[in-house]
Amino acid sequence: MTRRETTGWIMGLLFDWFTVVDREPSLTWVPKKINLPREVSLVKPGPIDLNVFPISSLVYEWFDDPQWRELFVVKGSQGALSQSAQNLSCYIADHQLGDIMWVLESDKKVVELNNERLKPMITKSCESLKRHLYEQEDKKLKNRILMLKGLKIIMAGARTASAVASRPIPFIFGDEVDEWPIELKGKESNAVALLRERAKLFSWAKLMFFSKPRNSVTSEDDEDHKKRNQKKEDGIIWGEYLSGTRHKCHIPCPECGHYHEIVWENVRFHHCRSEDGKSWDYDRMKKETFLQCPKCQAKITDEMKVDLVIHRRRWTQTNFEGDLQKDGSRINQPIPKKMSAHMSDLYSNTREFPDLRLGELAVKWCSCANTSDRRAFRRGTLGLPVENIKFDKLDTAPLLAFAGDYEQGTLATRPAWTFLKIDVQGHGTLYRWQKIAFGKIANDDVDDTCWVFDQGETDSAEELEFQIDKPIPIADEPGAFMKCNTGWIDEGDGTTTKQVLDLCIRPKLFRRLSTVKGRGGAQTENIKDRVELQSNRTHKGKRVDRYLIDSDYFLDELYEDRIAKKKEIDEALHNHQVPPAGRLWFYANPSQEFLQEFCTEKKDWHARKGKLVFGWLPKPTGGKNDHSDLLKYGLAAWYRIKPMILDQLRRTKNQRERLEAATAAATTKP
Repeated sequence: MTRRETTGWIMGLLFDWFTVVDREPSLTWVPKKINLPREVSLVKPGPIDLNVFPISSLVYEWFDDPQWRELFVVKGSQGALSQSAQNLSCYIADHQLGDIMWVLESDKKVVELNNERLKPMITKSCESLKRHLYEQEDKKLKNRILMLKGLKIIMAGARTASAVASRPIPFIFGDEVDEWPIELKGKESNAVALLRERAKLFSWAKLMFFSKPRNSVTSEDDEDHKKRNQKKEDGIIWGEYLSGTRHKCHIPCPECGHYHEIVWENVRFHHCRSEDGKSWDYDRMKKETFLQCPKCQAKITDEMKVDLVIHRRRWTQTNFEGDLQKDGSRINQPIPKKMSAHMSDLYSNTREFPDLRLGELAVKWCSCANTSDRRAFRRGTLGLPVENIKFDKLDTAPLLAFAGDYEQGTLATRPAWTFLKIDVQGHGTLYRWQKIAFGKIANDDVDDTCWVFDQGETDSAEELEFQIDKPIPIADEPGAFMKCNTGWIDEGDGTTTKQVLDLCIRPKLFRRLSTVKGRGGAQTENIKDRVELQSNRTHKGKRVDRYLIDSDYFLDELYEDRIAKKKEIDEALHNHQVPPAGRLWFYANPSQEFLQEFCTEKKDWHARKGKLVFGWLPKPTGGKNDHSDLLKYGLAAWYRIKPMILDQLRRTKNQRERLEAATAAATTKP
């Protein structure tokens, strides 16, 4: 910067200083001054229109209000909060309010933010901002710092304490906070705590953090909660949200005027079913899904919702006294000057983004294939955390409700597939086995019903060969029989692997019996799919399928879906609706010993490899859970085989339709 440039810039600042003009609020300055270049916004380049993302205006209202210092926003995948924070960076720079810091989860993201978003914003989006740029701007606008006349914008990663704990800075923006490390190296506090320290010297400081949530923090002040706080295993953003004002956006009902939050529980799509009531009608769902007023049950369409969000929204503080504990005390009381807010994709302007219409979101929800997909929907669309719910050990009495009216060794009806599952006991001295069937085929589709219909134990490999070929009578088809289609055997802890592989290549079991290995080693913790094949599948010159499975996932399906949701499953089946999970059946009059093996699993916080994690506890000493494991392997096998069955059903249906069409064409010829 030359002497002449410096003198002119200083004189300009003095002129601005002595000119008494109120600073224009960011809420009105941004839409007038910001013109987004195409490299910043491919979706909506040009002047900022606050109605495209209406609820993001809260960011400017917070910034302009001096009573607030911090803002924590829990959000879904959409919301334009990153763009709003970049607009505020331009506003701060143009008005020379002070240095700015951006913090992201990694150094790579920092460089991308600077080169792809902030640098084009600073140099191209605002004409008045160009007076603060140096003439040789390429030397001043680097990968990690943007040097402007009078201030600088710093980018830093959140993974090291040194990056966020140096000199004081009044304006700080943090993106995707729940991707940041919970604890920094050297057992330092997380980056949010260090960034607060950086801004504490400035009375006018503004700190804004936003993120999709990861895990929730329980409101119960129990020992587990204290341990989690000590180890910092929960997500960052949700805990910060709870200790703020918890602002929520409310809209009025057009009929009764009642202001309410838009929540997924009030979205109505369950009537959109096929004529037989057994499957979803997605085309109908896209057209007929609506929002229902929780007070008068009035119907609010997408078009009505957009107008209400744009013109009549009202942000309301919902946290005044914190959360009441069992002992009468309160936690998470709102901290002064700390605003927190929740935003979800349900508030999106669907005129601009039709893929976010209520019907489209309903289809997305109903087409979720498993629990993981629904958790992703909960985080990415609804902006809500995945709650870690403890699962306590079961008693045998409730499990009696899963007993069917078919005898042990008999199939209740003809299934799509039957499995023989084997567990190796006593370092290979005993085999415990279980027979499971899955799927009832109807209307060229197959459901997820599971029948456990036989079990036993033997010390003989010949007995296993007999069991896999033993005819199984079908109760509702007198005189009809089936055999087990395939089988899986647990590889064990390594001492029995050779014995298991030798068993798999016996003539009567070869190509019908595969091995399976669950949680335990690094190879199973890093698998890409829920069920996948091991790379080493050759034994004594013969090919043996050897599977790795995600044990925790299939324990979730067994206990949290099929067992815990029995009532909801039964009600859905009774009403000819799609159940939340497949029905589970045991054979009639199961023994107490058999049921007890489903009463040892427990899901809670525990130490694994020196770290406190949330999940299914290891097998307790002296507690049997072999049949629970075998059923878990059955669920994994069905996960693998069901897509093949559906594919075959589709091919058969297409072939039948082609044959019928050809026959019809032949009969109509003269």
